[in-house]
Amino acid sequence: MPAIPTKMPPFGITFLEGAPEEQDRIITIVEAIIEDMSMGARKKLLIDSHVPQHVIGTLRYSETLATHNVAVDVVMTLQKQGASGDTHIFGSFLAQLLEKYVWRDEEASASLVAIIFKYNLTRNRELIQRLSSRFQVPSPVLTTEAIDQLTLAPLPERLRPPNAEERLESLRSDGINRNLNAKFIIAAAKAILSVCRVEFKDIGEGTGFLVGSDLVLTNYHVLMPFWYTRKIEDRVKDCKVRFGAITNEKGGVEPGTLFELHDDWHVASSGRQELDYVLLRIQRPVEESDKVRPVFLQAEQIQQGAHANILQHPLSGPMEVSLRYNEVVAVEGKRVYYLADTQKGSSGAPVFNDNWQVIAMHHEGRDGSVPDANAGIPINLILTEIQAYL
Repeated sequence: MPAIPTKMPPFGITFLEGAPEEQDRIITIVEAIIEDMSMGARKKLLIDSHVPQHVIGTLRYSETLATHNVAVDVVMTLQKQGASGDTHIFGSFLAQLLEKYVWRDEEASASLVAIIFKYNLTRNRELIQRLSSRFQVPSPVLTTEAIDQLTLAPLPERLRPPNAEERLESLRSDGINRNLNAKFIIAAAKAILSVCRVEFKDIGEGTGFLVGSDLVLTNYHVLMPFWYTRKIEDRVKDCKVRFGAITNEKGGVEPGTLFELHDDWHVASSGRQELDYVLLRIQRPVEESDKVRPVFLQAEQIQQGAHANILQHPLSGPMEVSLRYNEVVAVEGKRVYYLADTQKGSSGAPVFNDNWQVIAMHHEGRDGSVPDANAGIPINLILTEIQAYL
């Protein structure tokens, strides 16, 4: 069984300097959390994070200082402190943020847990298991151990062909024809043209899709995540949407077509705990030369057992598609649950059926309501509120 990694970033090393996007992301989260805190509350956060007193004494965290500067000082200083016991001091600080402040925000939580795991900021098995389970971020250590211990069950008798000749024939375990007409691929290629990456300061934080010539639909929590405490107008200034960010034949990523938001950007919205959508107006209607096209929305019935195909921008990267092991397993009120794989950055992605009609918008990873299933918002519910604008 592999041991928990023993190499943590050593004392004196600012290990995130080589990953400026990750460092900036953490600074942004910290800044949002401490912005309205008093000096006493900021000190208590550091104490609860088990930051040594002599380190706290070196930090500048007065509320009279610019919040961004305080966040930068905290993040840069704690990175260099090394380990205290089985957890790096910076890892302990991030774990405290997860426990107390950002646990409701899927995107921010996944970011912090990924940093803890990626840089081996803890060897505490209980903490690793708790973070991995609670925030649905796989730990490389625990995943490796699980694979090492994995044993494969024998093939069920009903799936074993009795002779060599049958091995050359098509095998359908339940009599269902799972072949798809070639037009499935053609329709998928058209659907791809509607999907965009929602970016803030040039970093992808979610997915959206074009539903009108100048209208993009995404999750409200992509625009206003739980950790963001400033005015929505400040957030909008940093928002752009990029269509066509796909991997090319050489393995690079196409720059695609980038749109800023219109000055009159807000068309309609519903809060995080309701339908969790925002309909955004981009700076101008798309043109044929943009190689972008909207999807046509209509009320679609969602049936358990149907397929949920998702076009998404996971982990701020190029577009990916989830096609395998993607059955709808439940439809309950304002949520539809499916097995399709999603990750941080997938929020706001369109969920299609096998006819490439939108049936839902991806909302979040496992919320606990249906075990091992991801959740979306049925498009027919959203459509009743935005139909008049399309």
